[in-house]
Amino acid sequence: MRCARARTELRGQAGLEQSARMEADRRTTPRALRRLRLLVGGDTAFTADVTANGFCVETPRLAQPGTSISGTITVGDREFSFTGMVCWTSGDDPQHGRMGVRFLEVSREFHLEFASLL
Repeated sequence: MRCARARTELRGQAGLEQSARMEADRRTTPRALRRLRLLVGGDTAFTADVTANGFCVETPRLAQPGTSISGTITVGDREFSFTGMVCWTSGDDPQHGRMGVRFLEVSREFHLEFASLL
């Protein structure tokens, strides 16, 4: 009980201020609100937004944060292979929600194509 109470107290005012700073500093590259097609594990999904460092995907299958995923992302008429790590998930329904994925590997050509979206 003491640990839970201590964690709650730490999350108080100082925790909120730190969280706000981290939220503001978290994204270091421009975000494009684009609906791009993804193919991951045989499932088709679509992005809600994309940055040079990753994407937010609306998906019928949520993976746990820390899970490595790979697939393809389509920009225009070109497909680019990627490997990424799930950083966060959102959704009460395990059959539908959003995931934030950070690229671990993606081609230089994707970055050039992505720049044209901005």
